[in-house]
Amino acid sequence: MRPEVIANILGCTVEEEQSEFTVSGVEAEVCLEIARRQQFGLAKYGVTVEDNPLSLIGWVIHAKQEAMDLAVYLTKIERVLRNLGDDNR
Repeated sequence: MRPEVIANILGCTVEEEQSEFTVSGVEAEVCLEIARRQQFGLAKYGVTVEDNPLSLIGWVIHAKQEAMDLAVYLTKIERVLRNLGDDNR
């Protein structure tokens, strides 16, 4: 999916000049989700990641917190899959 298409879906514009490329399938879905998350974050925090004035240690702390959340989610998924048994691999 071209960046302009994603921007149009989200009602925003592509600010940087993009080289010619297309994205399809799962990749397009991920790109669209990232664009939606950016809009959510901008609405919630009033600033993009690019413009966020956090210190380097602040970014490390945020990344570490996100990684810990991911470990929790993966552990939950692992438990559910183990409870389903070996037949559901």
